[in-house]
Amino acid sequence: SFDSDLLNPTANLPKYIDTKSRNLNLGIYMADMAYAAFFSKRTKVLNYLEVIGKLSNYLLISSQIKEDLVSDFTENIDNFDSIYHFTNVYYYDIMNELEQNNNQNAMTLIISGAYIECIFIAMNLADDYKENSPLIQKVAEQKFAFENLVQSCELHKSNRNLAATLVYLKEIQEIYNRVKMVEGTKREMIRTSDGKIR
Repeated sequence: SFDSDLLNPTANLPKYIDTKSRNLNLGIYMADMAYAAFFSKRTKVLNYLEVIGKLSNYLLISSQIKEDLVSDFTENIDNFDSIYHFTNVYYYDIMNELEQNNNQNAMTLIISGAYIECIFIAMNLADDYKENSPLIQKVAEQKFAFENLVQSCELHKSNRNLAATLVYLKEIQEIYNRVKMVEGTKREMIRTSDGKIR
């Protein structure tokens, strides 16, 4: 179910005046917008889109991406599938452009903010712990991806913003370290000599 109390209020935007808080909260607001879009909360999606646009002005990304993002979301606001699609497309477009501009620090902060917010929302929606809860299973499946994020952050911990963020990521990692993952059956897709996939 949708719980707006779990979202970071857009009214908090003026509080983010330094690079670390702007980049972390850009990731948080992206996650919040995706959550609102999933539940077709049109007004909230537009509010978060506006805040994301303002925060992205501080990043080294092309104005074309920003214009396209606002335009695509506004034109397709009533189509959940399109909003879901554009959320993924622009998230990766922004990340790719930051990577090409050698701005891994900003990229890592944004991803950290998005991960922290997604885990926060998911765990608050899960209520009491149940081992077979699909939501808890989904969060547990993020363990290895989260470890990769922590390792990426450690590579750049000479940056004070990433060093400060790493403290919180390590706290989450400590919880993940108590999660036991059991591997299921592995399936492998191969292309046969006649070109078919098996």
